[in-house]
Order: sequence, then C-alpha cells, then structure tokens
Amino acid sequence: MLKIDINKFRKNKKSGLSKPLLVLMSDGFGLLAAIIEVNNKTKIIVSARSTLSDPFSALMEVAGKMTFSAGGKLPKEAIVLHAHAIPSILELPIENVDALEKSKLQELVRWEMESIFSDLVPRDNLGWLLVGLGYLSEGQRDVLIRTLESENAGNNKKVRIGELAIREGYIDREQLEECLKVQDQLQLQDQRIKCGWSPLINSNTVRWIATAINNGIHEQWVSAFKSVSSKGTFGKVNLDKFYPYIGTSAIQISDVYANEECYVLELHQPYLALMTFREGCLLQCFSLECSGNTPHLGDVETLLHSYEIPEESEVYLLVSSADRNPLREELEQSLLYKFKLLERELVLPASVSGDISSAESVMIAGAAMNYTSNSHQLIVPVQGQEPPPPLYKRTEFKIASSVLAFAILLGGIESVLAWKVDKLEVKLDAVEERLNRQELVKKDMRASKKAQQRLEEVNYEYNELIALKGLMESVLVTRQKFTSEFLDIVTRNLNDNLVINSIEELEWNKFVIDGWALDQPSIDYYGQELSRDLKKWSMIIAENPSSLGRNTAGLTGYNFKFVLQKKPTGLIQHATNSSFTQRKKR
Repeated sequence: MLKIDINKFRKNKKSGLSKPLLVLMSDGFGLLAAIIEVNNKTKIIVSARSTLSDPFSALMEVAGKMTFSAGGKLPKEAIVLHAHAIPSILELPIENVDALEKSKLQELVRWEMESIFSDLVPRDNLGWLLVGLGYLSEGQRDVLIRTLESENAGNNKKVRIGELAIREGYIDREQLEECLKVQDQLQLQDQRIKCGWSPLINSNTVRWIATAINNGIHEQWVSAFKSVSSKGTFGKVNLDKFYPYIGTSAIQISDVYANEECYVLELHQPYLALMTFREGCLLQCFSLECSGNTPHLGDVETLLHSYEIPEESEVYLLVSSADRNPLREELEQSLLYKFKLLERELVLPASVSGDISSAESVMIAGAAMNYTSNSHQLIVPVQGQEPPPPLYKRTEFKIASSVLAFAILLGGIESVLAWKVDKLEVKLDAVEERLNRQELVKKDMRASKKAQQRLEEVNYEYNELIALKGLMESVLVTRQKFTSEFLDIVTRNLNDNLVINSIEELEWNKFVIDGWALDQPSIDYYGQELSRDLKKWSMIIAENPSSLGRNTAGLTGYNFKFVLQKKPTGLIQHATNSSFTQRKKR
C-alpha cells in the first residue's frame, strides 16, 4: 500500500494561499462536504454528509451541520467534485490557437466532447438508482437483470425491474417511489454540456485535456450556491470550479512527475479509468462506463492491454467505492501487475476521520491541490459561477462617475454665484458710505433741490441693491434644490450598458450631457425616460446626436450627446419627445 504525503509533491502552488476551502463530493444521490485548509499541512477542519439528492437541500443541510460544529460561517470559495464531470484528451485541428476566438474554440471543444460525454456519463436507469441509493447491491442488481431477461423473453407483457425487486423482497413500494422521484429530478431538460479545456504543453501533437459536465447539473449547483449565499446565514460562498472524479488524485503521486511513464487505475462505482502520466502531464486517459452492470476482471485486463502496459509494471490503484473491493482483491490475486493502493495521509480531527473514507480523503485533498495549482496539465476543471463584471461596467461605478462630474460642475456654478454676492456686498458698503456722506451734506444744502433729488436717487439705488441681494440669495437656494433634483433625474435611469462622461451647463437651464453606451437601444431607452422626467420643469431634449466610437477603456460602442433646454414651443416639444420613439421603430 502507498501512503501519500500530499505536501511533498505540490506543484505551482499559489503563493500565500492558506485560507480554508469548501470541497464538495457528489455522486448525484448524496453529498459529502469538507472544509479543508491547504497550508504547510493539508487539514480537514470539519465534514458532513447529506443523503438528499437536490443540490440546494443537500447544501443547506451540510452547511448547517458544519457551521454548527465549527462555530462560524462557510469559506468564501468552494469547489465541487461531481461523478457526472467527465474528462478526456482531444486532438483538435488547430494550428494557431491565438488566432481563434474563444467562443469558436469553446464550440469546437464542446462538439468533440459531446459524444465522449454521452458514452461515459452514468445512466439514470432504475437499476443504477437502486444501487446508488443503497437499496440494492450490484450483485442483487445483476441477478434481477438476468431474471428480467429470462422472464421477458418471448413475453409480450414485460416485467419491470422495480416491480421485480419488490416481488423478490429486495425493496418495498415506498423505496421504489423514492427512486422514481429521484429519476424524475435527474431527467434534465437542458442536455447541453459545459466544458473546461487546456492545451497539453508537453505533447508532440495538437492535444488538449478537457472536462465536460451537463449544463442542467451545472446550473442546479450554481443556483444552489447563489440561494444559500443570498440567505446570509452561512456567509457568501462562491462556487468557483467543478472537478471530475477521474484523475483528481494523480497530483499527489511523485512518479507522475518522473521521466518514465506512470500508470494510475481508478475503480469508481459508475466507471473505471486508466491514465498514463509523464513529467507532470497527462498522456492517455481511457474510461469504461459501468453504471448499468458490474465490471469484471476481464474489463480491467482490456484497459491494461489497450495501452500495452508491460506485466510486472507498477500501477497505482484508487478504489473510491466499497462495491469495487472484490474486484480490487481479484486484481491483486490474478494479475501480475504491482498494484499500489492509494491511501491518505491527512491531518484529520477525531470527529472527522470516521466520516470520510481513505479514497474520499485522497480525492478531496487532490481536488484542493489541483485548485491551488496554476497548472492544468493533470486535470482541468469546468468554470463554476462567472466572475463579477469589471469595475467600469458596474452600476454603482457609473452613478459615482456621474455624481463626481456633476458635483464639479455644480461647485463651479455655486462659486460664480457666491462671487457675485460678494461683489454686491462690497458695492452696498460703498453706497452706504456715500449715504453717510450725503447726510452730512444734506445738513448744509437743505435748500438745494438738486441735492435733494440726488439723495432720493441714492436711496432708491440702495433699496434696489438690497432687493437684488435678497433675490440672488433666493436664486442660489432655488438653484441648489434644482441641481440636486436634476442630478437624481439624470442618474436614476442609467443602465448597465451606458456611462455618462460629463454634464455641462452652457447657459441658464441649458445643459449638455456627454456619454458613451454599448449599443443604440440603451441610448434610446435612456433618452425616453429622461424626456419623461424633464417635463416637471418644462424642459426637453432639443438635440440627441450619437455616433460610433470608443470609450476610455477602448471598448467599441456609441458616443452620444443630449442637449437639454426649456421648451420653446409646443411644436418643438412634440418633435423632440417623439424622436426616440421613431428611432426605436426604425
């Protein structure tokens, strides 16, 4: 037996990564979850199981168990090992990868992986479900299949395996109904696949390593994580990657990085897999789907001989299911290969070690090490939740940019008004001084009619200036209220595809809004909503030209400019308000 020290062979580890990681293992019938810490020593902090098949329900159950035991929230990052994630090696006819668009490369990988995926993914027939849920052993399932074949031969009224299992006393009606319910849940409407891929850099030919998973299963798990995160009870958790069962453990084997070929045989419940590695790179991967029948010694011999592996060679062996132990014993007794059983060497709390089998701990540790590695030469994951959009596309950034630009403009207008008020106060002081002098003169020139008239003029001018000062202060208060409401109207209808670069006031109540949008419909929609809100002040969009152009980030879209002003006439208002509708119809 081989004892694995998972800390000796860590490759391309991301620097400084010691934060906990949530690792989930799902075979479609239940869920094993572990919070694992990858540091100087790989350590499982806490684990939990659920027998529920629904992703959200199972995730909520294990989250409650683990956070109760650990006394805190879940880690921020998570990965899922799923039995329905299938890896393979592809030979793609691509000469210049850099010249090929990502979407076209994705379609090419998906096209190649569809037939491979359909051949290897576990079948959702009732016999497999009865075994997966633990109601039948594989031997009992095989006996039922042989009985079915015998009874249904030449019989028009076919016997079904579920009814036969009840008749033979293996299960009851309630257990059969549960299996049928799970089968309905697994009949996904979306049969497309999602893929992850990476070129094999040590390959002499154009070869790629790829992994595929059913799109419906992918969306179920992503939705489950979003729902759990939205509740806030366990914190925000991001489902980052999906990993396959096959090949996950290889990163822990030192011979995988040697110059000679290294062979790894994995016995899982739904399939068998044989892989060849050399210098840290996957060379071959051959799998045999066996969810509908029990594999035998001859099936393994076919795998080994297909690669012409010499007898007496060392073969690393991973057995993830207890149902495969009889086959493992038969291999070790009947074949001349030197099998080395992969076992764990993990730091496990006493309360955890009984919950996780040796093979499960090897796979969980391998998935965590693959996740913390920058290399995708042994196994490649499928992307989970999409990363958040760049900063410049976020709504809060657009609003903040608009507020900043308008605040600068508003500050300039207020400064001009404050300067004018200061000038009036200086002028008032001068007039008041003149009045004081006039009062002195008045005593000596009471008989002068001209002086009397002049005094009346000065008093009149003083009163006018006092009134003008009050008017200016009132205008300033009104102006501040107007600009605050105007800012709210300009920014409230911003969408994710539109950015405002600047807002400029050409003259009193005449503004120019300059911006950029990803497409013309976003400009039209924004213009319609803005026109409606401007009616409050009897304002209209007098001009709204747009043209193709790039923004400051170099993205191609449409530059636009809106000229806002007071409504001149009813005719102009009608023409302006209808311009967006006419453009949208075109």
